Amino acid sequence: MKKDDFVVWENLIYKKFDKRVDVDLHGGYVIKFGKNLDIDALVQETVWNTGGDETYVTGNEIDTVSSSDATDTQTITVQGHTIDADGDLIFVSQPVTLDGQNKVVLPLGMHRVQRLFNSDNSDFVGTVYVYQDGAITAGVPNDPTTIHLTVNPEDNQSLKAALSTCYDEFLILTELTVSVNKTNSAAVVDFAIQIRPQGNVFRTTYTAVVASANGSRQLSFRQPILVPPNSDIRVVATSNANNTGVEAIMHCFYARVQPEYLPFGVKNPN
Repeated sequence: MKKDDFVVWENLIYKKFDKRVDVDLHGGYVIKFGKNLDIDALVQETVWNTGGDETYVTGNEIDTVSSSDATDTQTITVQGHTIDADGDLIFVSQPVTLDGQNKVVLPLGMHRVQRLFNSDNSDFVGTVYVYQDGAITAGVPNDPTTIHLTVNPEDNQSLKAALSTCYDEFLILTELTVSVNKTNSAAVVDFAIQIRPQGNVFRTTYTAVVASANGSRQLSFRQPILVPPNSDIRVVATSNANNTGVEAIMHCFYARVQPEYLPFGVKNPN
């Protein structure tokens, strides 16, 4: 990307949203990727390890972590957002120490979780879950709709092609890579980028079709997809065959809203 591109994006945001922003040239680039290895026929699912679609919460109800293996006692980092009384999303990053299959309560309840990674020096043995407090069996939540992140032991971090924006930032999506595993030779998958501004529903803003015979597609957006503050974005997939494996990668930049355009001013992170 050239610096001229950043100026164009800043002007696009001002024309569309009437807010002045600064594209973050240092640390403002993110690659968000996910996989779902078991999509069933004609059922839309998010591209993430948990499977199905996430059931989003309205408050800060996401508050618990545990592992399916009693020997997992690593320190992990959980990243996402809280929501405040103004309805603004604020980014938080929380270190937590697992206690095997026992519940561990997060220091701060969360509104959205978008990444968990192993920040210790030993691999996970079991599957790690972030969820709303409720009944569990051997560390696994009984109600799958309460799960908001799943980490398989071989990955040591979550794989979730979905994220949210803070109150003071825009997300600028410039590229999307989607792929279908060739293990299901007959699969054809419809991918979609969906965005939900706060208080609205998810709306499809881009679609792409990939056949397992072709493997993958990398898509560059001449005009980037803009995600406003306090919004959710996800990549979903629908296959024509059962047991289809898919992956998705979003390439994004952040643009910071200038303070004078923030209705409640600059807020301190939790």
